Amino acid sequence: MSATPEQTRLSESQHVTVILRLVVDARGQLLYGEVVSANHETLSRFGGWRELSKTVRACLASLLSGVAPDSLPAPPAKKKLNP
Repeated sequence: MSATPEQTRLSESQHVTVILRLVVDARGQLLYGEVVSANHETLSRFGGWRELSKTVRACLASLLSGVAPDSLPAPPAKKKLNP
């Protein structure tokens, strides 16, 4: 019996675990964050919602292609918060 297209697609899939560490203000606005591997290694940092998706996609592409995380684009500098 041959596998269905869905079974084939599932058997070719991979599970990847990444953790998002987010810093939000009192209103729930995302200030900055980082993508962390399951081994607690910071893969990349980002600032704000717009950069989150782009950064996660780059990290996933890196993990799936076997590219070392240190070859990802440099993270943006962390912004200092005014008290």
